[in-house]
Amino acid sequence: QQRNDVNFDVTRLNTYDTVTATWSQEEYTIASTVQIVCFGSPSAIHGWFSLKEEKDDNILAACIGETSAKACLEYLPSSNIFYPKDQPGISGWADAVQEAITTMKESP
Repeated sequence: QQRNDVNFDVTRLNTYDTVTATWSQEEYTIASTVQIVCFGSPSAIHGWFSLKEEKDDNILAACIGETSAKACLEYLPSSNIFYPKDQPGISGWADAVQEAITTMKESP
Protein backbone atom coordinates (compact mmCIF):
# COMPACT_ATOMS: atom_id res chain seq x y z
CA GLN A 1 0.00 0.00 0.00
CA GLN A 2 1.39 3.38 -0.97
CA ARG A 3 0.95 6.45 1.20
CA ASN A 4 0.99 9.96 -0.23
CA ASP A 5 1.02 11.85 3.08
CA VAL A 6 4.68 11.14 4.00
CA ASN A 7 7.86 12.97 3.10
CA PHE A 8 10.24 10.04 2.63
CA ASP A 9 10.84 6.96 0.51
CA VAL A 10 11.33 3.46 1.84
CA THR A 11 13.62 0.99 0.16
CA ARG A 12 13.33 -2.59 1.33
CA LEU A 13 16.62 -4.47 1.76
CA ASN A 14 16.56 -8.16 2.50
CA THR A 15 19.51 -8.51 4.84
CA TYR A 16 18.66 -11.79 6.53
CA ASP A 17 17.78 -15.08 4.94
CA THR A 18 17.17 -18.45 6.53
CA VAL A 19 18.76 -20.61 3.86
CA THR A 20 20.32 -23.79 5.20
CA ALA A 21 24.08 -23.88 4.83
CA THR A 22 25.83 -26.54 2.83
CA TRP A 23 28.85 -28.37 4.22
CA SER A 24 31.95 -29.62 2.49
CA GLN A 25 33.20 -33.07 3.50
CA GLU A 26 35.77 -31.42 5.75
CA GLU A 27 33.11 -29.28 7.47
CA TYR A 28 30.90 -32.33 7.92
CA THR A 29 33.81 -34.20 9.52
CA ILE A 30 34.45 -31.29 11.89
CA ALA A 31 30.73 -30.99 12.73
CA SER A 32 30.68 -34.69 13.59
CA THR A 33 33.26 -34.13 16.34
CA VAL A 34 31.78 -31.14 18.17
CA GLN A 35 30.39 -31.50 21.66
CA ILE A 36 28.65 -28.13 22.00
CA VAL A 37 26.75 -26.26 19.29
CA CYS A 38 25.59 -22.65 19.70
CA PHE A 39 22.24 -21.81 18.09
CA GLY A 40 20.86 -18.33 17.49
CA SER A 41 17.60 -19.29 15.81
CA PRO A 42 15.22 -22.20 15.21
CA SER A 43 16.13 -22.16 11.51
CA ALA A 44 19.80 -22.69 12.43
CA ILE A 45 18.77 -25.66 14.57
CA HIS A 46 16.69 -27.26 11.83
CA GLY A 47 19.48 -26.61 9.32
CA TRP A 48 22.16 -28.16 11.55
CA PHE A 49 20.20 -31.31 12.27
CA SER A 50 19.07 -31.69 8.66
CA LEU A 51 22.75 -31.83 7.66
CA LYS A 52 23.72 -34.33 10.35
CA GLU A 53 23.35 -37.82 8.92
CA GLU A 54 23.18 -39.58 12.26
CA LYS A 55 21.37 -38.70 15.46
CA ASP A 56 23.68 -37.70 18.30
CA ASP A 57 22.07 -37.36 21.72
CA ASN A 58 25.46 -36.44 23.21
CA ILE A 59 25.57 -32.98 21.63
CA LEU A 60 24.94 -30.10 24.02
CA ALA A 61 23.09 -27.08 22.63
CA ALA A 62 23.61 -23.52 23.86
CA CYS A 63 20.68 -21.46 22.61
CA ILE A 64 20.19 -17.69 22.49
CA GLY A 65 16.72 -17.90 24.01
CA GLU A 66 13.66 -19.96 24.83
CA THR A 67 12.29 -20.12 21.27
CA SER A 68 15.49 -21.73 20.02
CA ALA A 69 15.62 -24.02 23.05
CA LYS A 70 12.10 -25.26 22.31
CA ALA A 71 13.11 -25.99 18.71
CA CYS A 72 16.02 -28.11 20.01
CA LEU A 73 13.57 -30.38 21.81
CA GLU A 74 12.77 -31.95 18.42
CA TYR A 75 16.32 -33.31 18.29
CA LEU A 76 17.80 -33.45 21.80
CA PRO A 77 16.74 -34.34 25.31
CA SER A 78 15.99 -31.31 27.48
CA SER A 79 18.98 -32.11 29.69
CA ASN A 80 21.27 -31.28 26.73
CA ILE A 81 19.77 -27.84 26.05
CA PHE A 82 21.02 -24.68 27.74
CA TYR A 83 19.53 -21.21 27.35
CA PRO A 84 19.13 -18.04 29.38
CA LYS A 85 15.85 -18.26 31.27
CA ASP A 86 15.90 -14.69 32.55
CA GLN A 87 18.13 -12.80 30.13
CA PRO A 88 17.80 -13.77 26.47
CA GLY A 89 20.33 -12.20 24.16
CA ILE A 90 24.10 -12.21 23.79
CA SER A 91 25.04 -11.97 27.49
CA GLY A 92 22.61 -14.70 28.52
CA TRP A 93 23.71 -16.79 25.55
CA ALA A 94 27.32 -16.57 26.74
CA ASP A 95 26.16 -17.81 30.15
CA ALA A 96 24.36 -20.73 28.45
CA VAL A 97 27.59 -21.63 26.63
CA GLN A 98 29.48 -21.59 29.93
CA GLU A 99 26.85 -23.80 31.54
CA ALA A 100 27.14 -26.28 28.65
CA ILE A 101 30.95 -26.28 28.96
CA THR A 102 30.69 -26.96 32.70
CA THR A 103 28.26 -29.81 32.07
CA MET A 104 30.52 -31.27 29.38
CA LYS A 105 33.53 -31.20 31.71
CA GLU A 106 31.56 -32.90 34.49
CA SER A 107 30.33 -35.71 32.21
CA PRO A 108 32.13 -39.06 32.31
